[in-house]
Amino acid sequence: MAAFLGVDDTIIHRVPTAGLEPGQSDFKDLGYDYDVVELVTEGFDQGFSKEELVAHDQIAPLVEKQIEHYRSICGNPRLTSVEQVIEDITGRHHLALGKVKIVSMDRNSDVLQKIDKGVITGTVVQNDAGMPFWALMLLYNANRFEPPLTSDNVNAKVNAHTASIFTSVNYADKSNLKWFLDANKMYQ
Repeated sequence: MAAFLGVDDTIIHRVPTAGLEPGQSDFKDLGYDYDVVELVTEGFDQGFSKEELVAHDQIAPLVEKQIEHYRSICGNPRLTSVEQVIEDITGRHHLALGKVKIVSMDRNSDVLQKIDKGVITGTVVQNDAGMPFWALMLLYNANRFEPPLTSDNVNAKVNAHTASIFTSVNYADKSNLKWFLDANKMYQ
């Protein structure tokens, strides 16, 4: 995506690092790349067990290759097996769940199910009924009158119309999740 958008290659291929000391990298600290983290967490999201992920034909070879790469640049790895890497990722994930509150901006069922699984804390939900009402009110008022903020709004380069629309948003979390999931069934 970054390449498609024209982002410079030096940024695209930059080694992830906290930048706390010379030569430090996330790979050296973790013992694996974020590609592995994404594969493992996506596997869990798809319902795979730890045992299935350890033996998975996409994950096991990648992890083994990264363990060998770590050994070639850093010496003896802290994590020496696919099982240990998956356990480390799982432990870090559960640790982060208690510290990081992730909020989304959607009400699709897949997002709501991530609340139920504890992946995200909550989501901002737009009021589907309120949004068109306020948009129509804005258009109606814009076409019916031009409020005089100055003696000549056009020459003063003043926009007297509403610059934003209140969409009456709500917040979904575990406390009201059931009702949002039930409502989504009506749209299927």
